[in-house]
Amino acid sequence: MKLSWISLKLLRFLAIAALTTSTIVGLIPQFVVSQTETLEIPVQTVPASTMRPSYGHFPYREDDPSRLKTVGQFVRSRSSRSESMDVEAVQAFQQMAIAARKSGVSLMPISGFRSVSVQTGLWKQQIARRGSKQAAAKWSAPPGYSEHHTGYAIDIADRQRPDTDLQISFANTRAYQWLAATADQYGFELSFPRNNKQGVSFEPWHWRYVGSARAEQIFSVAHKSGY
Repeated sequence: MKLSWISLKLLRFLAIAALTTSTIVGLIPQFVVSQTETLEIPVQTVPASTMRPSYGHFPYREDDPSRLKTVGQFVRSRSSRSESMDVEAVQAFQQMAIAARKSGVSLMPISGFRSVSVQTGLWKQQIARRGSKQAAAKWSAPPGYSEHHTGYAIDIADRQRPDTDLQISFANTRAYQWLAATADQYGFELSFPRNNKQGVSFEPWHWRYVGSARAEQIFSVAHKSGY
């Protein structure tokens, strides 16, 4: 039986439509996968600056252990321990300590690098001591938010004044006065000055190194906030 001209046109249209439909359907799964892969952003690529502060403290990543070097010894009475920092900060602190010694000031590290796991224990102790997370945050950072685990922060003591270790009275020592006038020459700055915008209590003993491109990038979020 012969097909009419209209029938032939109809068959051709249906054939083209079927081919086009199968092609589109075949492409849909590929398109969906492509969109899914684009939207799945790994957590580690999210900039720290996009993460919210916790009780006034900014989030920081833990330093690479291979970069940690001994910065000095904390010695009081019969106890002593080694403290470490990032290699960049170690070199700067040791140069600064030598310069201070020439001025009759003896700087000593109390605490340098602190892991997130150690900070977790200290944070729990502060909560128990202060009564709440909000109160604890005035004196300690939540785990994951401490400058100490960057490897670039250090608590400093005056070797001749053990009574001022981690005390506000450290601000009255020769060591603090020397640091306030000279530390910036070696790349160090006070992390929590009086009336800082983070709402953290004044800590005259707590300093951070910002004298390298790497260190400056780590603390850029604090600088942008006007800490």
